[in-house]
Amino acid sequence: MTGVGGSRLTKKPFCTISCMETMNHKQMKRQLAILFIRIAGLLSAPLSAQEVLIHSHNDYLQQQPFYHAYSYRTSSIEADIFATPFNDELRVAHNLLDLSSAPTLDDAYFIPLINLFLQNEGRAWKDSDKLLTLLIDIKVDMFSPLKKLIAKLERHQ
Repeated sequence: MTGVGGSRLTKKPFCTISCMETMNHKQMKRQLAILFIRIAGLLSAPLSAQEVLIHSHNDYLQQQPFYHAYSYRTSSIEADIFATPFNDELRVAHNLLDLSSAPTLDDAYFIPLINLFLQNEGRAWKDSDKLLTLLIDIKVDMFSPLKKLIAKLERHQ
């Protein structure tokens, strides 16, 4: 058998004209029914894609921490925290040198989150049941940051 331009085809087609001629009417109907079912199955299958999960790494370095990530419906927002010796505060910063100008964990994340959950009837977004995770990374084990964090979380329950 030769193909286009005289090239030799090595594979035989699934069914040639002569194959179809030898099928009886009952076999033809059966093959068409199977083909129809397969096509119908493909067309009726739900088209779905996996949800895209976004993580805002070092979110506090953004121009608008929390709100920028929230507006994109991120799945998780990361905040690095340090405990400070003054006022029992937890500050959000990348390193110790930034602590003096760093916002508190309450101001940057807890208060906005609490307000949004109250506004959205207990959900991160009013029109969605999608979860939002606040990932807190304790950077240095000084001044017992974990104890302070637990105490803050208990106050906000």
